[in-house]
Amino acid sequence: MTTEGLPCWLVLTSTNAVVPGEFYSKLFDRKLENRNEGATIVFQNRSQYECGLSMVVSDNGAALSEWNVYYTIQDCERSLINARRLGAHSIIETQDKPGIGRFSSFTGPDGIKCFIMARE
Repeated sequence: MTTEGLPCWLVLTSTNAVVPGEFYSKLFDRKLENRNEGATIVFQNRSQYECGLSMVVSDNGAALSEWNVYYTIQDCERSLINARRLGAHSIIETQDKPGIGRFSSFTGPDGIKCFIMARE
């Protein structure tokens, strides 16, 4: 998961962490670990963190549960600038995720969300 352009992290966002957390941990035989008072749950496989589950708050009932794929890049800022040059629109400006790396997200010209991450 360190090759540029390939997935490096998966996050399931949901308005309910209990049901999907139990479902996917049993389906894929993964251990769950709560972090940040339940705001983030990570799935472990043989003590390696593989993906996360984050709670989203629906302000109007429109929040959808979905999987988000983070793609490996070497330089988050440079990749985001390049994505904008190619017609993307930023969703999340580059941020640090302590212990993991730097990430950002955007929508491509097709309107599809994309997340990129430069791992530490």
